[in-house]
Amino acid sequence: MGSLRRRLHSETIMEEEKEGLPPFVRSWRQLYGLVIANLILMIMLFWWFTEAFS
Repeated sequence: MGSLRRRLHSETIMEEEKEGLPPFVRSWRQLYGLVIANLILMIMLFWWFTEAFS
């Protein structure tokens, strides 16, 4: 009985953690990885524009 209760509790927590995520990611860690990758890409792109057009 306690095992079932713990499993249901952990499933509820997992559902609450996924609340608010966009449909194209499965976890908050993946979302943060995409945000950081996007930031790095934008910095590199702006650096390239600066070098090319100055």
